[in-house]
Amino acid sequence: MKPSVLLVLPIREGHNFVISPDLGLLYLGTALQNKGFDVTVLDCPKENFAFRDYKRFLEERKFDVVGFRCFSRDHNYVHHHVKIAKQVNPEVIALVGGPHPSELGEFVLTSMPAVDFAWESEAEEGLPQLLEYIQEYRVAVSEKLLATIPGLIWRDRENNRVITNPPAFGKDLDSFGLPAWELLRPETYPAFVWDGQYYQVVTTRGCPYPCTYCNTPGLSGRKLRHRSIENVVEELRLLKSRYQIKSFSIMDDEFTLDRKYAGRLCQALLDSGLGLKFDCPVGVRLDSLTPELVQVMEAAGCQAMAVGIESGNDRIQGLIKKKVTVDTIREKARMVADSSKIAMVGYFMIGFEDETEDEIWDTINLALELPLMRANFNIVIPI
Repeated sequence: MKPSVLLVLPIREGHNFVISPDLGLLYLGTALQNKGFDVTVLDCPKENFAFRDYKRFLEERKFDVVGFRCFSRDHNYVHHHVKIAKQVNPEVIALVGGPHPSELGEFVLTSMPAVDFAWESEAEEGLPQLLEYIQEYRVAVSEKLLATIPGLIWRDRENNRVITNPPAFGKDLDSFGLPAWELLRPETYPAFVWDGQYYQVVTTRGCPYPCTYCNTPGLSGRKLRHRSIENVVEELRLLKSRYQIKSFSIMDDEFTLDRKYAGRLCQALLDSGLGLKFDCPVGVRLDSLTPELVQVMEAAGCQAMAVGIESGNDRIQGLIKKKVTVDTIREKARMVADSSKIAMVGYFMIGFEDETEDEIWDTINLALELPLMRANFNIVIPI
C-alpha cells in the first residue's frame, strides 16, 4: 500500500495575514495523486487550529508522511509541528519545503533534527519519486538513489554533511496538471478583493530579475515559463463549472513580464465568454505595463492589481536591484490611472539595510502622491 500523505500549512500564533488556499500544496497534491498516493491537505490557519487540535488530527488519521510549507518566520512553528508528528508516530517521515529551506536548506536540517528531508524549489517531480523510494525501502533509501531526486535536501550520514541536489525547472508546466482543489474546500475561503470565494490561478513561473529581497528565482528559476493559454482557460472553465466562480486571482510573480503572453491570455479570456472578473494581487511590475496591455486586461475583466513599488528613493531602488527608477514608477502609475479604471494597490517596504529616515519618508510621500486605492507597507524581514 502507498504511504498516506499529509501536507500542512502550519499554525502561526499571533500572526495576522490573509487566509488563502495554497496553490503550491494543491499542485503537489495532484502530483502525488497521479502516482496513486492518498493525500490530505490541512490548512491550520484556515481551520483556526491550536497545537492540541493539530495533535488530535494526527492521532485520528495516522499518516505515514507529513510535509510542511515553511517560510522563515515559520521556522520554530514548523519545528514544533514536526516534533508533535514524531510524538504521535515515531515512524512518520517529516518533510519541509517552501521559501525557507529553498534558501537555507542546510540550516533547516541541522536546526531541525526531527526533519527527515527538506526541499529546494519545486517538488512536483521529485516528491513522488522520493515517496516511491520510501515505499520500497522505507528510511533505508540508498544515498545513490537520494542523489537522483531533483531539489532534495538530505543528510549524507557517512560523511556527516547535508547535500542539496540541483533543482529541475525544465518540465512543461501543463504536464503538472491542474491543482487538486477538492483537497482544500475552496468554497470556504474568503475572496481577496471581491465578495465570494477566493480562487487562484498561476499562469507562469520564474523571474529573471535579481531583486535582493525576493526568492522567486530560487523557488521557480530565473527563466520565465508559461502554461499554454488553452490550459489556463480549461482550468477556469472547470472552476466555473464545478464551483460557480465569478472571479479569480492571477498569482503569478510576474504576470505582465511577457506582455505578448499576458495580452494573448486576456484576449482568450474575452473570447471564452466566461465573463469572469480577476485581479493580480501578488505585485505587478509597473515598468512592464503599456497602455495597450492595460486596456486589454481591463476589457478581459481585470478589476485591480497590486504593484510592487518597494521604495520611493532611487538609491534604495539601486541597492535592492529592482532596476526601476522613481520617475518611471510615477509615469507608469499615472498611465494606468489615465488609461483604465483598474484599481491599484501599492506594495512598499521599509527597513532596508542602512536605509535612512529621509529615504523612508521618500517612500511614504511617494505612496501619498500616487493614484493608489491602498498602500501596503511591510517591514523587511527574511521571507
